[in-house]
This record gives sequence, structure tokens and C-alpha cells, in this order.
Amino acid sequence: MPAASHAYGDPRPTLKSPDDDPYLWLKEVDGPDALAWVEVRSAETLSLYGDADFRRDRDIIQRLLDRPDRIPFAQRYGAWLYNFWKDAEHPRGVWRRVGEAGYRAAIPDWETLLDLDTLAATEGEDWVWAGAAILKSDFDRALLRLSRGGKDAAVVREFDLGTRAFVVDGFDLPEAKGGATWLDRDSVILSSALGPGMATRSGYARTVRLWSRGTDPLDAPVLFEAAEGSMGVWGSCDHQTGSERLTVVERFGFFDTAIHLGDRAGMRVRLDHPSHAEVQLHRNHLSVRPRQPWTVGGVEHAVDTVLTVALPELLAGSREFSVLWQPDERHALQGVF
Repeated sequence: MPAASHAYGDPRPTLKSPDDDPYLWLKEVDGPDALAWVEVRSAETLSLYGDADFRRDRDIIQRLLDRPDRIPFAQRYGAWLYNFWKDAEHPRGVWRRVGEAGYRAAIPDWETLLDLDTLAATEGEDWVWAGAAILKSDFDRALLRLSRGGKDAAVVREFDLGTRAFVVDGFDLPEAKGGATWLDRDSVILSSALGPGMATRSGYARTVRLWSRGTDPLDAPVLFEAAEGSMGVWGSCDHQTGSERLTVVERFGFFDTAIHLGDRAGMRVRLDHPSHAEVQLHRNHLSVRPRQPWTVGGVEHAVDTVLTVALPELLAGSREFSVLWQPDERHALQGVF
């Protein structure tokens, strides 16, 4: 059906017939109808706003983004600082690293680990960088997420930082929403929608699985399973707590969350906190930022108050939270980390 023939003013779906939706064709984001619709809307937008001022601002922004003296923000893993860099010469970007002394130099001597433009040309893929998870025990391997065209779904491939090459017969996850993170050198925590029945209605991962090296990810045992109506689940591991603690964040919606703790045998406890709160775990401490007024330990706390408690105390039943920060008439919270 030509894109122009769709009835954009159609009031469906309705509460009585929620599945009677004339816009389902838009879900096929690479489909001819959807692409034609986008082309028409883009042309309309550019005809209204794509004037000389727009082109001038666009070119200024491009020059700023391509400047070689931009601050290269980095993440430290072991003795190395890692940075992903894009400019006019590398429009897809390069993943690179340098030691601390080199980073402090006027012109850092970066070691290129992966050139995404070269990889895309070699493999004939529209690769877009989607992040990396580095093995923190040895700092010699990484799980790279690569997206085709920048979509949410990505592939995961194991990368050797010493040889600067993908690991032959290493961890290799086909395209799906979600991803994987390290548990140990031969095991990863798989939070992926890959496989039948593994996606929520939102298309995100419904399970967290334990994937061992050399096995089929579809056969990986399930550590946690959410309802199909949940938004999604994400798993991680913290080795800095004196033990191997697995954490699963289950989102019922964007602002409605539960946190589960466990180990390789499965999740054992759900933390006692309001589902509307933003909760962060760091080693053996927990911070809570409620999005609604919250009464705990006999005290009512306003929205955006930042509270903390030692995790072992919370698990033992304590409701004695310490207040780190609270809003007032002239102060609002920007963020917590």
C-alpha cells in the first residue's frame, strides 16, 4: 500500500478494540511504507526550517564536533584509559586506549583497538558503536556491542585487547535487544531477547541467563524470569563486595522498578523499597531517591530526597535510612551517582 494512502486521521485503536490499529505498518521501521512516510515528513520539515540559518548552525556544530582538541573523555580499566572517538576522518569512530602518562601528554599517543569505519567496510555492515564491557579480572578481553544502523538491537562479540582482534569461537551473540556482561572469564550474564519466548511485549529481555563459553546461548540456564507484561530485565555482577553478587533490575515501566539479588543458582531476594524509587547499589551500600513521598521508619520523606542504608542492615530488616540530601524551595536535584 502506498504511504500516501494511509489515513493519518483515523481515530483507531479504541479502548474496545485496542488491536485494531491502522498504524501497525510503522512498526516495520525498514519497510517501504515506513521509509516513504519518513521521507515525506523529513522533506516537509526541511522545507519549513532548512534555511540558511539552519545550514550555518549545522556547519558550525559539525566543525566543533570534528575539532581535534576536543576533550577525550575516558573510562579507566586497570592501567588503561579507554575512549571512543569520532571525527571527520572517522565518522563511525575508533575505540582506543592510552596509559595515564600518555593521557596527560599534550598530544596523547592513542593505541587504536578497533576502527569501526574499517570494520564496516570489511564486513559490508552498517556498524554503529553500542558500547563495550571489559573483563575486570584480567582487563584483556571485552564484549563489544555493535548495532546495525544504530537500532536498539545489537550483536555481541568477544574481543581480545592484546591482539586487537575478535576472538575466534569466542562469545558471539546474534542480533537482539539487550546484551551480555562478564561474570568470569568463561561465563557471562545474558540479558537478551534472543530466542523464542525471551522477549517482553516491549521487545526487551524477559530473562537473565547464565551463558557458559562454548555453549549455545539458547541453551543457557535461566537465573531470573519476568512476566511478559514487564518492560524488561537487566543483569549484572559485582565482585567488589567480598563475594560474587548478581543483581537483576526488573522494570515494570520506565519509572517502576524492582531489584533482585542472588548468585549463580538464581535470584534469592527482592529488595524492600518502593517501586517508584530510583535505587542504586554500590558495593554494600544502597541509595534511594523516591519519586513520590515515602514514609519509612516512621518518617515521611519528600520527593527527590536522597537516602542511604547499608545493604546488610536492610537485608536484616532495618528501616533506618540516613538522609544524604533533601530538596527545599531553592534547591532541586539534578542527579545522583
